[in-house]
Amino acid sequence: MTFPKANIVIGIPTFMEADTIPKVVLAVDQGLKTYYPRFKGLIVNSDRNSPDGTKEAFLQTKTFNQKVYISTSKPGKGRGLKLIFEIFLQTKAKALMIIDGDMMSCQPNWVKKLLDPIFNRKASHVLPFYLRAEYDGSITNHLCYPIVYGVLGKDIRQPIGGEMAFSRKVVENFLKAKWPKEALTYGVDIFMTLTSISNQEKIIQVNLGKREHKSSEPKLYRMFKEVAETLFELLEEKENFWKKKISKVERVPILFKKEKVSPPEVAIHYKSLKALCLKEFKKERSKIKNYLKQLYPEISKALNPKNLNLNSQLWIKILIESIKENKTTPSQKALILRPLYLARFLTFYKETLDLSFKEAEREIKEQANLLFKNRKNLLN
Repeated sequence: MTFPKANIVIGIPTFMEADTIPKVVLAVDQGLKTYYPRFKGLIVNSDRNSPDGTKEAFLQTKTFNQKVYISTSKPGKGRGLKLIFEIFLQTKAKALMIIDGDMMSCQPNWVKKLLDPIFNRKASHVLPFYLRAEYDGSITNHLCYPIVYGVLGKDIRQPIGGEMAFSRKVVENFLKAKWPKEALTYGVDIFMTLTSISNQEKIIQVNLGKREHKSSEPKLYRMFKEVAETLFELLEEKENFWKKKISKVERVPILFKKEKVSPPEVAIHYKSLKALCLKEFKKERSKIKNYLKQLYPEISKALNPKNLNLNSQLWIKILIESIKENKTTPSQKALILRPLYLARFLTFYKETLDLSFKEAEREIKEQANLLFKNRKNLLN
């Protein structure tokens, strides 16, 4: 298949996004037209064979820039992005931006913010810095952010944000790299970030303001497994890169001023998530007991159905032991950790109910810093 020539490609991976993709397409099209009027833009929708009319919604949205729709019958966000990467390299474009198809708060200026560092600041990988609800992004807050901060020594607040931009070299490196199995699914975002960190690419964060999207709660449990498995596999693979002394965490630059907006709100179904947590803990109890022998008495007490309370200190101990342990496969680690992650998230929810947004954010940062303070335990 031949694709139109372009200077900029914007890729939108989707599955069942007929209701939101028109807004996303209009926003990025307006952004290209406003901020890069001399450049040829190409908007690519990489869909997972959605039966809800996503294809029709995308193609029927009128745009100034050219559009291309592609689809695959195989599931997985990573597969969709891989197709976008291949198309991007075929077009000879200079920069690629990606944006999730379920994004409800996207603005035309996101195009400028994400692409400007590629064109004008010699950045090779641009990541978002959002204002998002304290209970949104729980996999980010309690798994990816602490590990990227505390183990890799990079203060990247949204290492698995869905909105990013890349240079050609970075995309080429993605396609050359070995892809963990779950990087073809929701593990793709942490795969991209860790690949760029280990390749020592120039990474920049940009303020995008408020982030609102469809609720991830229905797919949270599956997402954790896919992200965690990818993360642990990459930590094993790149052990020679990160297993060294680091005196301080590098603060990755954040460009553009913060917008004066109120944080969005996210509803959490505490009782149903707690029931799922306890059910899966019971199912995985023997494996957890065998896997985390020394910590199991604390874990068992923390998973008391009448007083669920897995605090940040215990959670960081669990993460450290999980990174150190090398006899269990990344897939098994992800399954074992999943109910414990839910317990930590639900405990955090209870701990911060009466805190302000800034205070809750401080708790997330302190948890990540706690891992960095105990990082020496990983080097033994």
